[in-house]
Amino acid sequence: MKTVRKIILSFLLLVSVGLSVLFTTAFINRMNLPYNSEGRYFNGIVVYHEQAIEVFGIISSVFIIITIGLTYLLYRSFRKK
Repeated sequence: MKTVRKIILSFLLLVSVGLSVLFTTAFINRMNLPYNSEGRYFNGIVVYHEQAIEVFGIISSVFIIITIGLTYLLYRSFRKK
């Protein structure tokens, strides 16, 4: 039963790390775009809005906190005998 818990925690940690990297990369990329005075950036296909930076920052922070929590839980489960 404890092995199943470790496998589930490992899988959730892997997913959480992937989503943390994805949203943090989007956050950093969006932060570096040259927005105009209206807060928009047009790359020829898509219009990016400057307000999305805050949303990506919040989402990446949440996933980073979840990743830290899952890492702690997985560490604790390996320490127990």
